[in-house]
Amino acid sequence: MPLIETIKHTFESSPPALDKGLVLAQIERPFADKDQSRKIDFISVHLDFSRKSVRDRQINEIMELLSACNNPTIIMGDFHSEWLAEA
Repeated sequence: MPLIETIKHTFESSPPALDKGLVLAQIERPFADKDQSRKIDFISVHLDFSRKSVRDRQINEIMELLSACNNPTIIMGDFHSEWLAEA
């Protein structure tokens, strides 16, 4: 499916780690009835690997960006979390 819109967002720098960020892409899922098509947002994210405090700040940035979105959203990427973590 073609991408309708893409947005690149770089998180606030957190030296000594390299800059991280996300890409948001939007598609329109067609239905048989053209009036019922639905936009869906996909986010590919790469969070900081070294500090939980930086990851928390980056997650807050994501939440702020998403507060303006009204579409169903799928978030994927490298969260640097543990497989069995409670959070």
